[in-house]
Amino acid sequence: GLGAHTVLEAQKLAYADRDVWFGDGDGTVSPAALLADDYVTRRRDLIAGEASREFRPGAPEGRHPVIPPLRTEAGVSAGATGEPTVDRSGQTRGDTCHIDVIDRWGNAISATPSGGWLQSSPTIPELGFCLGTRLQMTWLVPGHPASLTPRRRPRTTLTPTLLTRGDEVTALGSPGGDQQDQWQLPVLLRMLVGGYTPQQAIDAPTLHTTAIA
Repeated sequence: GLGAHTVLEAQKLAYADRDVWFGDGDGTVSPAALLADDYVTRRRDLIAGEASREFRPGAPEGRHPVIPPLRTEAGVSAGATGEPTVDRSGQTRGDTCHIDVIDRWGNAISATPSGGWLQSSPTIPELGFCLGTRLQMTWLVPGHPASLTPRRRPRTTLTPTLLTRGDEVTALGSPGGDQQDQWQLPVLLRMLVGGYTPQQAIDAPTLHTTAIA
C-alpha cells in the first residue's frame, strides 16, 4: 500500500546518498549535514505518488556528488537477493551472524560479525589473492569518498543498531547485505509508530527493494 511505497522510496533516496557520500576520508559528508532539517525536507519532497526509476543522490551543503560511471555490460548473476549465502527461496548455506545481548544491569551490545565468504570474493589473477568481501565496496575511480586508497577502511553494509530513549535501550540488527537497514526500518516503524511489541514487529511480513543493487 501507500506505506510500503513511501518506505521504499525513502530508502532509495537514502541509499543513493550512501553510495555517493559515505566513505572513510576526503569527500565524505557529516551525518549532521545529511540529517539537517532543510536537507531532509528537500529529500522528502522528492517522494511522489509513483516509484522513481532514477538514481537521485542529494547535494548536502551544496556539494556536487561524484557519481561513478554506470556499468552497462552484462555481469555474472547468481539470482540471489543480495546476501551471498541466501537464495530467493530463503534457503541458506550459512549466513551473516547477528547477536544482541542485554545483561541484568541493562548493558547492551549489538554486533554483526561478518565478511569471510570466499564464494563472494573474486580472485584477482594479476595479484594472486581474493578481493575481500568488504573491499568490494570501494570504487576504483578517483575522487569518490569510498575510492580505493591506502589506509582507508572500506564502506560496509553491517549495521548493528542501538536505539536509546532516556533509560530505555533497544538492540537490534539483521543479516542480509543491503537488506539489513531495509529490514530493520519496518521493525522500528512498527514498534515506534504502530505500537507493536518487539516480537510482533519481527514476526510481521517485511519488504525490501533491489533497485539499489
